[in-house]
Amino acid sequence: MPHTDTADEKQPTRRELQRIETRERVFCAAIDEFNRVGVANAQIETMVKSAGVSVGTFYKNFPGKDDVLRELQRRYVVRISQAFADTAAAGELDLKQTL
Repeated sequence: MPHTDTADEKQPTRRELQRIETRERVFCAAIDEFNRVGVANAQIETMVKSAGVSVGTFYKNFPGKDDVLRELQRRYVVRISQAFADTAAAGELDLKQTL
C-alpha cells in the first residue's frame, strides 16, 4: 500500500481543537488591544477580559506581549511565503504584483 501523509496524520482531539480556538481568541483580543491603544499601552487584563479567559490562560499561550507580536510576524511570513509559492506555481514571477 502506498504511503500517504494524510493517512498518517492524526485528527486533533476535541481538547486540542479547544486549545487552538482559545489561543486564537487570545491572539485576536491582543491584536485588537494593540490596534486600539498601541503595544506599549496595551493591558493584558483588557485582552483576557475581551477573550473571555483568565490571565493565566494568556500566559500559558503567550509568555508576554512581545510573543503575540512574534506570532503576528510569523503569520505574515507564512502568508507572504505562500503568496510567493502560489505565484511561482502559476508560472508568474511578478514580485510587485505578488506583494
